[in-house]
Amino acid sequence: MTRLYMFWEGWVTLLIILWGLLCPQANAYFLVVVQENGHGYGQVGKEVRWLVFRGEPFQGVIRDSLAPKAFIVLPQGQRQPIALSIINLKDYSSGKERRGYRPHFVPSLKGDYYLCLISPPSFVPGLGEVWQEYSKVALHVDTETNWAKEVGLKAEIVPLTRPYGLEQGTLFRGQVLCEGKPVAGVLVQSTYYHGVYLPVSILPKGPGGKPDSARMYMSQLTDDSGRFALCLPHTGWWLISARLPHGYTMLGNQKLPLILRASIWLYVYPPFTPKEGSFPPIKALPPSPLK
Repeated sequence: MTRLYMFWEGWVTLLIILWGLLCPQANAYFLVVVQENGHGYGQVGKEVRWLVFRGEPFQGVIRDSLAPKAFIVLPQGQRQPIALSIINLKDYSSGKERRGYRPHFVPSLKGDYYLCLISPPSFVPGLGEVWQEYSKVALHVDTETNWAKEVGLKAEIVPLTRPYGLEQGTLFRGQVLCEGKPVAGVLVQSTYYHGVYLPVSILPKGPGGKPDSARMYMSQLTDDSGRFALCLPHTGWWLISARLPHGYTMLGNQKLPLILRASIWLYVYPPFTPKEGSFPPIKALPPSPLK
């Protein structure tokens, strides 16, 4: 009986993998983490909420997922567990309702916080891989403190550019760590979160008329010290994610590559431009007449 179960489980797993490999919408699904009532800022005593779900950020495809482990890193460096409320989201690509999550947090101190989330290992359709994502997003409360600190995730992007108060066109720099050590030659991708569903017909197209992932996901490799730099050309939320192969894991009785994803979410503001002619200009005054 046990052998029959293992045989059946193996075939079910194989069918799941084949479906993913043949699925025409073979997207990579990331953990989306965007603040609902702010753009990386908070206030002491006021609740902060985030929207968390698994999906494809650029196109706005949403998938069901198990709840990630969530905690807040306080300005002094301590970890504080954080509760997740379950919410429902409409996935317009399938017409189905999907499960998402809403972390709640009330800052009690001034300083720089990080919301951190660790996803359960998830099979990625179209790639034949299992991903585990380690995501974080900064929360700034009044006083600038140690925003470049490591938060102790197994896979992590440490910002070398302040991760809040960014404006369109900013050059963002970071360093990729795995188990606390810099990793050279790691693929780092950045993509824009539109916040709406984009049908395949309007996605950027390549010469063959198929969606052009190169225009949706910008890519580069880390240098010898695990560092990278990239431009943020649009206003809104951005995902920066590093791909770290980490051996193999079992799905049913299938041995599949395990990929750790170190991710950070950033909000980019439009440039501050005072309306021309609305304020008194700064210029030299005419010379005073001699007395």
